[in-house]
Amino acid sequence: MLQLIFDREPMHDTPSAFIYKMIANRNVQIRKYAHVWDIDILFNHWVTQLTDQMLTNQDLQIKLASLLLSVCFLRITEISEIDLNLSNFNFANNTALVTLSSKTTNALEQYEVRRTGILNLFPNLTLFTWLERLREHFHQEITIPASLFWTEQWKPMSIAKISELLTLLIKKIGIEGFTAYQIKHASTTKLAEMEKQKKVT
Repeated sequence: MLQLIFDREPMHDTPSAFIYKMIANRNVQIRKYAHVWDIDILFNHWVTQLTDQMLTNQDLQIKLASLLLSVCFLRITEISEIDLNLSNFNFANNTALVTLSSKTTNALEQYEVRRTGILNLFPNLTLFTWLERLREHFHQEITIPASLFWTEQWKPMSIAKISELLTLLIKKIGIEGFTAYQIKHASTTKLAEMEKQKKVT
């Protein structure tokens, strides 16, 4: 992940996704981590790593997908704003538009996620698995799931507990000495440097 932060350039929204955001969200609220990563880049990066072999366990992949979505794509407080009823799944084209419905503004935000590869090799496929499990569990009746993580009684965990779990997962996948916040800060700093270099050249 750290190699990705410093060696890879993030992709941008597709024209269709950008146009949709302009129409549906006339007063776009740019959040601190709103455009940190196209999660597809991060997921595809894992395929080149030798440690990718440990992702053959489907449940571990789903946890990893949740972790990556959390620390590199959305802020923890934004996770609760995922709206499955407004998210669009196109399995024919292997894409999904994940929609955020903000509690503090009337604006909608959508992010495109692509599905490629084989389940036991490409963790980006697990994002679709995770979203489908949410739909099945809540029978598509719950508009906004409270969190990526629940207690055993399927009650939403506190933000502090979620942060603790994310830190444990970061250690589990081999990133020592970093917290979720530090990783996001590093990626944000690198993106700012890349944007500055682009303007200079």
